[in-house]
Amino acid sequence: MIVAALVTGTGASPSAAAVWPSSNAAAQTVSINSGNAAGTELTLTSKTIEVPSSLLKSVTGGGTTYTFSSASGPLAKVAVGKVILIEGEDAIVVTSVKHAGGQLIVGAAPASIGDVIESGQLKVTGSPDMAQAAGVTDTSSGLAPALAPMLRSTGAAGVRRPNDTLAVFPSYSYSGKTSTFSYSLTFAGAPNGIHVTGTICYACDSLLNINAKLDGIFTWANQDLDMDLAGGKVKSGSFGISGMSSDLDLTYTVLRGASPGVGAKPPVFKLPVSFEAPLCICGGIPVYSKFELAILVTLGIGAKNSSIQGGVHVTITGSGSVSGTGLGGASGSWTGGHIKGNFITGSALTPASAGIVVALQAKFGVGMGVKNVNALYYISPIFSIGETTGSAVAGLACVAFDGAFSVTGNFEVQLLGFKVSTPATTLFEKKASYRQPPC
Repeated sequence: MIVAALVTGTGASPSAAAVWPSSNAAAQTVSINSGNAAGTELTLTSKTIEVPSSLLKSVTGGGTTYTFSSASGPLAKVAVGKVILIEGEDAIVVTSVKHAGGQLIVGAAPASIGDVIESGQLKVTGSPDMAQAAGVTDTSSGLAPALAPMLRSTGAAGVRRPNDTLAVFPSYSYSGKTSTFSYSLTFAGAPNGIHVTGTICYACDSLLNINAKLDGIFTWANQDLDMDLAGGKVKSGSFGISGMSSDLDLTYTVLRGASPGVGAKPPVFKLPVSFEAPLCICGGIPVYSKFELAILVTLGIGAKNSSIQGGVHVTITGSGSVSGTGLGGASGSWTGGHIKGNFITGSALTPASAGIVVALQAKFGVGMGVKNVNALYYISPIFSIGETTGSAVAGLACVAFDGAFSVTGNFEVQLLGFKVSTPATTLFEKKASYRQPPC
């Protein structure tokens, strides 16, 4: 195996980035304003019913069914179309109501921020409480059901338990497959970060496949959210991450047997799992930090019985922010950006020329409740590596690598009441290449 230099620069080294931050979590600052009345709570929508978390008995059906211990008190007002704010934990839109043995069984869909908050300004600066992180799956994928919220009350707005009270942080492992991809992932929390390991395989049971392995450590200092709401809609807002470091090892093996096909370009595969932690329980409203992954592969193998191995180790550091109003797209900035790392060359045997691309997106977002479908803003490091090989039959034993590493940002849903799908804005970008002799 050959390790080829990618790019060097000032800033933290890859080894330094792999060290977890101090467990002495920084203090969290929360400002909740309603209109111009500083210090008052946000104004909730008229359809929102506030319910103590102690009344929630269970969450089943992949997060689509909530069972409450009674149907009295505030729960007596529950009806289809109402919004239940489970204080400090989650928010749901009621899709069905059933009574059984004195309990209230509610069909549920994720609530948006505009479903819950009528007006006000919400500003949060602090670190997500990784001691209360939870693994969540996307039920729309048709795969494993979502985990029930595994959260404990964090008290009043801005009050959070210190992370250093835990010796072991939550860890969640997932495995599954679709018609084309299979995956096995583990998310492990830490005071100010997350460690992700696992494998993602495309077409593993076919004669043309790629198996990618990842080992990534993602850390940060603080996350910042600032939103203005009026009429149940987000008028404007911003999201930022300071002191972020993404340190990733991504390796792959591509095999083509005696199959007639020469290539494949499947759609982007968004892993149907996320890792979420409370950023703030603001006046009973649960604001969560959300971490997700997606992968894109492109395979062009021109000859049977080919194999390609390769990879990259890369670290991206800096602080970024993204903002948007729903008009004109997102804008943002990235400061203190640095990148360094190396390409990792493995063996390659390709009777004819071949080319592949593997791209991994790690998405840091913020939203309400423990539903990975309910995000508002995100900042996303993207790691893309391409490898081309020459024809061994023609004596062209040449391997070339091209890397594109960037950080993007965007908003996703419910800005001005519409689902926004504008292109992401690029906050930081760096490209590099390496030609292995005798290229």
